[in-house]
Amino acid sequence: MSYPPANDTPRLGIIGADDEAFISEQLAPTMQAHTEAKVEVLPGSGHLDIASDERKASTIGKWF
Repeated sequence: MSYPPANDTPRLGIIGADDEAFISEQLAPTMQAHTEAKVEVLPGSGHLDIASDERKASTIGKWF
């Protein structure tokens, strides 16, 4: 499979450590294989929990 070339657009990936849909340990290597993404893993948060996890807002604020 080929992917379009990565660009310089900043990217932030946020995932819960207890995500039930994705393997949280694989998000960083997967995203960083194609772009210079920053990935934050929130301990104790699952796939749907991430939407209401208050740490998400502070993580986004620090990234900006």
